[in-house]
Amino acid sequence: MRKLFLLIYIASIYILICVTSCSHNDNISDDKAICLNYIDINKDTIFLSDSTTNSIEFKLHSTKQNLNVKTDSTQTGIDILSTTEGDISTTLYKLQNIEIMLDRDGTTLYRAYIKDLGLSNNYNEDAILRVRCVDEDNNEYTLEKKFHVKYCVETGLPILYIETPEKQIIQSKTEWIKNAEYKLIAPHDAVLSTGKLSIKGRGNSSWNFPKKSYSLKFSEKVELLGMPQNKRWVLLANWMDRTLLRNTVSFEIARKTNIDWIPRGQFVDVVLNEERVGNYFICEQIRVDNNRVNVSELSKNDIDDEIITGGYLLELDTNFDEKIKFKSAIYQLPYMIKSPDEDNCNDKQIDYIYNYIAEFEKCLSDSVRIMRGDYREYIDVESFIDYWIVNELAENNEPGHPKSFYMYKERGQKLKAGPVWDFDWKTYVLWKTNDFSCMKAIYYQRLFIDPLFVAKVKQRWDEIKPELQTIPDYIRKEAELIRLSEAKNHRLWPINIVDWQVNEDFDLTFDQSVTRLMNSFILKMHWLDEYLNKRNI
Repeated sequence: MRKLFLLIYIASIYILICVTSCSHNDNISDDKAICLNYIDINKDTIFLSDSTTNSIEFKLHSTKQNLNVKTDSTQTGIDILSTTEGDISTTLYKLQNIEIMLDRDGTTLYRAYIKDLGLSNNYNEDAILRVRCVDEDNNEYTLEKKFHVKYCVETGLPILYIETPEKQIIQSKTEWIKNAEYKLIAPHDAVLSTGKLSIKGRGNSSWNFPKKSYSLKFSEKVELLGMPQNKRWVLLANWMDRTLLRNTVSFEIARKTNIDWIPRGQFVDVVLNEERVGNYFICEQIRVDNNRVNVSELSKNDIDDEIITGGYLLELDTNFDEKIKFKSAIYQLPYMIKSPDEDNCNDKQIDYIYNYIAEFEKCLSDSVRIMRGDYREYIDVESFIDYWIVNELAENNEPGHPKSFYMYKERGQKLKAGPVWDFDWKTYVLWKTNDFSCMKAIYYQRLFIDPLFVAKVKQRWDEIKPELQTIPDYIRKEAELIRLSEAKNHRLWPINIVDWQVNEDFDLTFDQSVTRLMNSFILKMHWLDEYLNKRNI
C-alpha cells in the first residue's frame, strides 16, 4: 500500500503573532508583555494527514530567561485547538509527543508532533497553539499563536477540487451552477486538468440521500484519467454501498461480454468548496457520442424514411420524467427518448420508434410468433442475452420495474440492449444467490419461451464463464485501491438511515462488506452455472 507522506510548506519568513496572559505580576505592562512574550512558529500553514504524525516547530520568546514549556506528571503544557470564528471550540488535533532541541543559534526549539483526529469535514481551518510555560522563578505564562491547517486529502487517489462562484450550495437537479472552477490533481500534487465547469445535482431517490451525486458539464471537452474526452460526466456518490464497488464491479462484468459500450469510471476524492465530501466515482455519462453510445445523430429536419431508422437512445424508467416519452403499445412500458433530444426530434421520428417497438411487442405477445422467431427481426438477440447475464450476476432487480434500462438503435440496424447502469440498490446480497433476479424483467419472460433463445443463453454463458473467473481478483484489487479513501468516506457518510440499508452490509467493516460482495458474486455464478447446464429453464 502506498504510504502517505506529509506535505510540508516552508514559510519564507517567521510570522510573529503573539497573545499572552500572565498568571502573576512581574511589573511589566500588559502592552509591553504582549510585544515581548510570544510564540514563534516557522510554518504559518501546516498540512495534516490523518494517517501520519505531523510536526510543528516553535520557539518561546520572553523578557525572562529560560522560559520553558511546563511539564508535570499528568500532562504537557501544550494544547492544539480548533477555532470557530475566533472562538476556541473542539480539540481536533491530538498531541502525540514533544521534542526539545537546540536551533542553529543555540536557542531552544520545540517540535510538537500532532495528529488530525479526523473529526472535521473542513479542508481549511484555523487552529490555536496554546503553550503553558514557566520561567526560572517558576512563574507561569500562557502563550497562544494562531496558525492555519490544511488537511491532506491524499489517499493514493486523484483529487478533484470544485469551487462554485461564491461557494454557492448545489440545491437543484435541474438548474446548473455555472462558472465553477475545478482542478484535478494526481497523487503527489501533479495537476492533470484545470478549468471551468457547470454542476448540478442528479438522481431520483438518491437525490434525497445525505451524500449527493452530481452531473458535471465542462466548458470544453476534457479527457479525464485516461478516459476519452467529453464535456459530460457524472460524480456517483455510492452512498448506499458500503463497499463503494458495486457499480464498477458490474461494469467490469459487462466488459467480459460483447455489449458495445460500457461506462468507464475512476475513483477520486472530492473537495467541494474547500470541504472534503468523500470518495466519488467519476464516470462517463450515458450519451450519444463517438466514444460512448455510437449511433447516428438525428436532427429536427430529418424526415426521410431511411434516415429516421436511427439513431435512437432509449431509457425505460418508471420515473417517466423526460419530455419526449411514450408508453409502449402492448406492455405499457415507460419509454423515454434520450436522443434525439427535444431540440432535434420531430413527430415522424417519434412515430417511427413507437411503431417499431409496437411491432416487436406484437411478436412477443403471440406465443406462436415467438416460437417462429419473428421477434429476431427487431432486436439484436446477443445483446439482450449479454445484458441479462450481467444483471443476473449482479442480482439487479432494477430492470424489473423497469428503471435505468437502456436500449439503442442505429440507422438501418436492430434494437440493442445496453448500456448497463445503476447497480447500487439491493445487489450482491446473499439471499438472492439461488434465484433469478431478471427472468421476468421487461421482455425476458416472453423471450425465454423460445427454446432457441434459451439455447443461445446457455451457449453464451459457456463462452464468457472463463472470463468471469477474474472478477474476484478485480474486486480485491479495487478494494485495496480505495482502502484509505473509503475509511475517510465512511467516517463522513455512515449508512445510518434504516430505509436505505438495502444492501445489508451497512453495519459491516469495509473488509467484511467486500468479502460479502465477492462471496455473493461467486455463489450466484455457481448457482447460475448449475441451473443453465443441469436444469431446464
